[in-house]
Order: sequence, then structure tokens, then C-alpha cells
Amino acid sequence: MGKERQSNFELLKIISMLGVIVLHYNHPTIGGAFQYVSFYSTKGMVLYFLECAFVSAVNVFMLISGYFMGGSKSSGLMLLIHLAATCVAICFVCWVAQILFDWITAPLYRWIDQRTKAIIHIENCLQNDAQS
Repeated sequence: MGKERQSNFELLKIISMLGVIVLHYNHPTIGGAFQYVSFYSTKGMVLYFLECAFVSAVNVFMLISGYFMGGSKSSGLMLLIHLAATCVAICFVCWVAQILFDWITAPLYRWIDQRTKAIIHIENCLQNDAQS
């Protein structure tokens, strides 16, 4: 006989996937949704509510995935060791990805910052000339 489906966990996993999408949509460097709406507008309040509601979506998704990966053949201690090793591996991969992302994007951020300062300086000079 096959495994019994646990639709309650599957539904929670689907909802947490949608939550991860919302978090990426709201993130300032990925989606940047908060940059385009006023906080006190209806859209801003909805985005803020969704951000608060799904702040733990990644954790829930990982816990449910670990639960299904564990299976019923493992003993309690082996399951705990497997989950701990998986968490350590995921943290290491995320840490390396963050270092690589920062290493790649740091020159771009410096370039944008320099251009922004130059534009602000030009605007200030033009305003001073207009006032004179």
C-alpha cells in the first residue's frame, strides 16, 4: 500500500510557497514593491500585511520539506541528525551565495552611488545658479 497523502501539510506547503513569492516581490532589491507605493495607501497597507503574514514562510516550507524527507523508516535520533545536517548544509550554501552575491554586486552599487552623488551635485549647482 502506498503512502497516505497528508493534504493538510501539502496545503500549508503551497501557502508557504506563495508566501515566499510575496516576500521576494516585496524585497527592496528583488521586487521592490514598497518603493512604488505609499505606506499609508491601501496598496501599501496590503503589502505590509502580507509581509507580516508571510515572514516565516521560508521556515515553514523548510520544516515541512524536512518532515517529508525524513520518512518513517528513520529512528528519532537519526531523523534529528539528518535534519540538523540538512539545516547546516542549507545555511552554508546560503552563506556562500550571499558572499558571492555581495562580491558581484558591490562594484555595481559603488558605481550607482557615484553616479547618484554626481547627479545630486549637478542638481544642487543648477538650483544655486537659478537662485543667483
